[in-house]
Amino acid sequence: FYPLVSAVLLPATFFLTYTISVSLGHTELDWPYISDTATTPPESCIFSQLVNVGALLLAITFYIRYKQVFEYCNNYQIDRLYKHVNSASLWLGWCGALGLSILANFQETEVYEVHKLGLYLCFGC
Repeated sequence: FYPLVSAVLLPATFFLTYTISVSLGHTELDWPYISDTATTPPESCIFSQLVNVGALLLAITFYIRYKQVFEYCNNYQIDRLYKHVNSASLWLGWCGALGLSILANFQETEVYEVHKLGLYLCFGC
């Protein structure tokens, strides 16, 4: 359920903010960067809130998958190495979700360094 909702919510958020941005004249009709469509209010506020919900859903998804693999490893006595890989995967996923939230809440035009940090956390993890 969570992966499906986040897979629908995040692209819908991008298209919604693009539509609002074009209709208010904040962006041209061509295909801009996502950061350009979510720079000014009200679309930046809507974008931030919906992406925060999507990031939370992703974090929950990562935790559920972690618990599934954890139980599998315990039930079938899998090597400890896989348990460590599973834990590392959970932390990397959470860092990516945090990066997505930072990326959405700090606009490129306002706080460039923090926006880049969120970018590297989101897509680097």
